[in-house]
Amino acid sequence: MHCPAMRVHVEQHGGTAAIGLAGNVTRNDGRELVTLFRKLAKRHRLRAVAVDFADVERLDSAGALAITFGCQALADAGKGCELLHLSDPHRAALEMFESAPATPEPPSRHGSVERFGERARGAMLAILGMIDLVGRTVRAIVRGLFGRQRLEIGRTVEQAVVIGVDALPIVALLGALIGVILSFQSGYQLQKFGAEVYMAEIVGLGMAREFGAVITAVILAGRSGAAITAELGTMRVNDEIDAIESMGIDPVGLLVVPRVVGLTLVQPLLSLMSTAVGIAAGIGVSYMIGIAPRAVFYRMQEALVIDDFALGLVKSVLFAWIITFTSCFMGLRTRGGAHGVGTSTTRAVVASIVLVILVDSMVTTVWTVTHVQ
Repeated sequence: MHCPAMRVHVEQHGGTAAIGLAGNVTRNDGRELVTLFRKLAKRHRLRAVAVDFADVERLDSAGALAITFGCQALADAGKGCELLHLSDPHRAALEMFESAPATPEPPSRHGSVERFGERARGAMLAILGMIDLVGRTVRAIVRGLFGRQRLEIGRTVEQAVVIGVDALPIVALLGALIGVILSFQSGYQLQKFGAEVYMAEIVGLGMAREFGAVITAVILAGRSGAAITAELGTMRVNDEIDAIESMGIDPVGLLVVPRVVGLTLVQPLLSLMSTAVGIAAGIGVSYMIGIAPRAVFYRMQEALVIDDFALGLVKSVLFAWIITFTSCFMGLRTRGGAHGVGTSTTRAVVASIVLVILVDSMVTTVWTVTHVQ
């Protein structure tokens, strides 16, 4: 059976170009199509391209991918791309690659100013969406504690185990390594001045106030936060959350509250464990660098007060809220299939870590200023 080869006809009228395709668009034509689209994308006077599929008999996945890449190249150059006369098989082939534009996008006339405005608007909408999620979560928790609704105790315990207990080994390992690093770096430097005993303050205060909570938060952001975003994002793109809403069930109370409460309960405990392991590792290293462990231990007892541990615990609770709300928010707003899930997961982890460091610096600054004697 004869398969007609692809035929391409290109016309340009002013700022618009029309590409007429005919025959079979297959993998053998991919390079030609991508090259054509890239050439059109480089034309400065060209504003939009229309691709006519009226005479296309067959479009395979490779051909659809080439069309997708071509339209993306036009979009990157600020030009619109419109797909005309798509049959159902053609549309199904293109929908396999969700970045293919279905409607033309007008070229930007305001350049960087317009893009800045769009990004600022998107950031404002994201902030408002996050505030709304926090408010709905707090309301669901209050209703669960004092209203007729009940908190999902089983789901909360499950999330606490998955998020917290399963993270014990990696949190303990990194806490110990941080303690070792602080001990070696401070001990050898202080020995030059005959003040190596002050290593106890550096290790003890560093782990209690900063590193215990921060290292635990970074680990949980990359481990548990990513899992939360991926799970909720997959539920969103598979329409499972829409199905939950259609049954009259609040997805925030069912999905978000157990994760927020679970991480809020276990993260302070993980931070405290990381602090204890780091301090113990620092005391152990002191023997290796010629400092009496007993002296270091007693020095830590004198240096550390309850406020130091309280500061670390307060930070760990704030970090738990940052990680869970950011991860849940990114997961619930996921769009675009598997690619969207990956993008949301990446954004959630990056945003969580940045916010953790930002909040840590703010809390440390306020605490230090208010406790200066």
